[in-house]
Amino acid sequence: MRSIQKMIAVAILAINLAAPAWSSALSAQPTEITTLTISRSTPAKAAAQAKKQATPEEYYRAAWLLIDQNFAYRDGLSDWSGWQYRYDGKLRTMADAELAIADLLRYVSDDYTYFIPARPATQAANFVGVQYDTIQSGNRKIGYISVDTFRTWFAVQGVREALKALPTVDAYIIDLRNNPGGYVDQATEMVSLFLDEGKICSAKGRSNGAPFVENSVLTRSEIQITENGKIEHLKREPNLSGNKPLAILVNDKSASASEMFAGALQVNQRGIIVGTQTYGKGVMQRSFQFDNGSALNITIAHWYLPDGQSVHWRGIIPDKVVNQSYKGDEQLDQTVQLLQSKLSPAP
Repeated sequence: MRSIQKMIAVAILAINLAAPAWSSALSAQPTEITTLTISRSTPAKAAAQAKKQATPEEYYRAAWLLIDQNFAYRDGLSDWSGWQYRYDGKLRTMADAELAIADLLRYVSDDYTYFIPARPATQAANFVGVQYDTIQSGNRKIGYISVDTFRTWFAVQGVREALKALPTVDAYIIDLRNNPGGYVDQATEMVSLFLDEGKICSAKGRSNGAPFVENSVLTRSEIQITENGKIEHLKREPNLSGNKPLAILVNDKSASASEMFAGALQVNQRGIIVGTQTYGKGVMQRSFQFDNGSALNITIAHWYLPDGQSVHWRGIIPDKVVNQSYKGDEQLDQTVQLLQSKLSPAP
């Protein structure tokens, strides 16, 4: 067991948003919706450095162990223990081990639990994906901020800078249409740019061989993460929105972290959601990286909105449903009109 644990290293991947040419036998990742990935901490048992000269069998068993200790649906896998040593004496190369892992993942059969082959470091990239502008509506100015993805370390930074560049606007629109999601941290920290205090989300799952329950709460001074009774205190962003009227644009491709951000503001009655029903991805993953550069993405939990509701396969219903038109941007136009109606006449 000790040699297997030494095979494991954990890291969060900064993944290029352009889809790499992964083998379909090794990756079951959906082409459009990215995973909601936890990046705050690393389970201690899985944090040991990988052995430089690991054998193919140790490689395969390490993957089995990660799934065994962290997969949210582990208890539903029948004959699971039989897979641990299934390939003993049969694996000669690391490529053989990766094919065996692919076979293991087919048995696990979870769309968001998948293997990522090693790639050159030059393929990894950070992408801000935040654009902003001012929309003039009568005598009022509305700040428009588009966030393409939460799968970058700089999404919060981009929105923070956008808010600082738009100090004189009267209201805000956050456009999350076609945003497939990304990191939990980015979603929760971005909530704090618009909300003084309130519950952000909760999660129930499995990590490091045991079940866990986690609650994320925003206070006026910090973000508190409570996991199985233990509290972690994280720095929060200041609320730079001034509690001005806020609308969030979504569509059927707004997923995962996008739904976490939008749902938290909706439930806390901080903003209204406009557009069409969101995708509905209410599970989160953790990425475990091996020493050779490959990685295993594992579904570890279901997450829930502040009111306890799950978005999984359901999505979020907008406060105002507006279908996209073929001419112009009807959703954006109606969102501007809606905010205009909430603003008192300009002096």
